[in-house]
Amino acid sequence: MMKISIFNDNSDLNNDSLVNPDVVQNRFGSVYGSYTMLLLDRDNGEKIYIPLHTDGKKATIGICLTEISQAELYEISNFIFKSNSKLKEISAEYSLNKAKGFSKNYTANQWHLSLPNTCDELWGRMSSKSKQTLRRKHNHLVEQLGSELKFEHYTMEQGIPDELVQIYFSFKKELMNRDYCMSPQEYLKKYYVTDAYTWKSIANEDTLSGEYVCMVFTCEQGENVYLENLSYNPAYQKESPGFLLYCKVIEELIKKGKKEFFLGRQYRDYKQKFDSQNTNCYDVIMFRSLPVYLAFICKKIVKKLLRK
Repeated sequence: MMKISIFNDNSDLNNDSLVNPDVVQNRFGSVYGSYTMLLLDRDNGEKIYIPLHTDGKKATIGICLTEISQAELYEISNFIFKSNSKLKEISAEYSLNKAKGFSKNYTANQWHLSLPNTCDELWGRMSSKSKQTLRRKHNHLVEQLGSELKFEHYTMEQGIPDELVQIYFSFKKELMNRDYCMSPQEYLKKYYVTDAYTWKSIANEDTLSGEYVCMVFTCEQGENVYLENLSYNPAYQKESPGFLLYCKVIEELIKKGKKEFFLGRQYRDYKQKFDSQNTNCYDVIMFRSLPVYLAFICKKIVKKLLRK
């Protein structure tokens, strides 16, 4: 048995840290501003906080990798629908269970790395041959640049340089033909970036100028970190600068006492390293009734036919 209630119908950033896991997808104060926080009380005394955002006839709940059963998910959707007669559908990303009833479930996944207490433990997860390969690539990269790499860390509070984000855009354009079509500050706000890590080639550390080689953007909350994205200068692709910096960032996160590193849904070779796990989950949409569900399916079919 369980009980679902409204914990706060005007929640903001102050309640964001109540969610579990504490990742940006569940922090609706950061994502939407004001929202409603639901409370799931279990018989064993455990309390689960679930953020809810409504926009007209649609609602979103934050249950990214939250330990919620299929039965609990069903009861949560019923509670929300009964609380708001205007709602037609409720969506959620990275649910650990499929939704039942009138629902649509899309298979998703989430890469996840549990961080050890020390950097030595981290490197103990990698073979000697792989570590030798990394050292060789690092040395080759330094030789090509003609200088040592300077590590820099920026936070949103201190200010993340627009120049860094613009160069990130240019790397993504060349590597993946991706156009962000937004300003650096718009990008940082849209993707909730809190920290930026980078390596620059600088022969003299007293010199402010230098070439950005690679960068990693993260969203850091409490003991958890979410990887927003990373990129690197395509000219040095053979030396894997992005992965080299990724390893350095993990070391920094361990030093800061972080415990969990969430890596997103897209498959990349580097996400498999250091004994990371790939969790199967679902992006779900739950509908109020059969007519609403059928209307959704019909719209999908029409859109598919129009694209042909």
